[in-house]
Amino acid sequence: MATDFVVVGGGIGGAALAGLLGRGGKKVVVLEKSLVAPRLVRPEMLWPGTVELLFSLRPKEFWEREAVLAMRGVEFQNGERTLPFITADVLRDARVQPWFTDPNQTREQLLRLGSFELRRGVEVIAILKEKSRIVGVRTRDTATREEGEVLARYTVGDDGAQSLVRKACGIEMETLAFPVEFLCFGCDWPAAVPSVEASWNQFCAADPTMREVTRNRRFPAGFVRVRRPWGHAPRYGAEGAILMGDAAHPVSPASGQGANMSVADAPVLAELALGNHGDLLAEYERRRRPANARSISPTRTMALALSLPQRLLPFTAFLSIMRLVAARYPSLVRRFLRSASTMFDERVA
Repeated sequence: MATDFVVVGGGIGGAALAGLLGRGGKKVVVLEKSLVAPRLVRPEMLWPGTVELLFSLRPKEFWEREAVLAMRGVEFQNGERTLPFITADVLRDARVQPWFTDPNQTREQLLRLGSFELRRGVEVIAILKEKSRIVGVRTRDTATREEGEVLARYTVGDDGAQSLVRKACGIEMETLAFPVEFLCFGCDWPAAVPSVEASWNQFCAADPTMREVTRNRRFPAGFVRVRRPWGHAPRYGAEGAILMGDAAHPVSPASGQGANMSVADAPVLAELALGNHGDLLAEYERRRRPANARSISPTRTMALALSLPQRLLPFTAFLSIMRLVAARYPSLVRRFLRSASTMFDERVA
């Protein structure tokens, strides 16, 4: 084989895996269709274990300068006033420090680690097989349309919920659509609005700055519409191929599990590969499936709650209940934080 691993897709998990494998001496090629840094229009929350892995690949000071910011709390806006939900005191008492990240910079800096070969502007158009074993991919340059092949001992699919690698493995994954769509847009925060703690109403009322920010933007056409399928693949790969991230277990943003699950797949797979485990795929799935199944549970719970008719549980009532629980039972919030921050870790029973 020309290389040890070919990673299809430059997502956060695949890039972290490539960095770990390359640092350990494996020859890795990452194929990324986009020629430029990804442009995901949303924030992303990473839990402590995930950030620790990032800090092991590049210094903490680098990430704080380029892509991450420690979360100080969570507030709700009910249209009239700002309601605190998770305070700095609760985070301190729970001994959990979440981090917000710029997902574009996080992925970009991982792709620039330099311990593996990155091929940009290359799309995978087919999976190569030799008898029943997957042995690599057929590629096409997005600019020249020139086709080529990358042969590898293992092909890793980090190519999303519609994974081409998963389909080539003959794995059918039943997915459900999350009942809420997310409408997102990106903008530079205007200097006239003093801080992110200002309520959304205050932000919208800031005139003329707000008109400048939302120039020519119409609702909902001017927003990025994000629809999230969720599910869990019945298998994590086939002979010569391994699935990770959304290719194996797509989720909604509920509890911030998606990126954390994907990154948590990486060190397990790297550990087994660098240790030349005899049955890499089976052991990888044995270790990761229970943790990933736990991490899907917040999506399942939120999908069920948000699927209820509005007359049974209006969204304002839902927020009020959450706020009441947070105010009266902070111990429950602390337990939730500790659970959410570790449920994707296979070492947590």
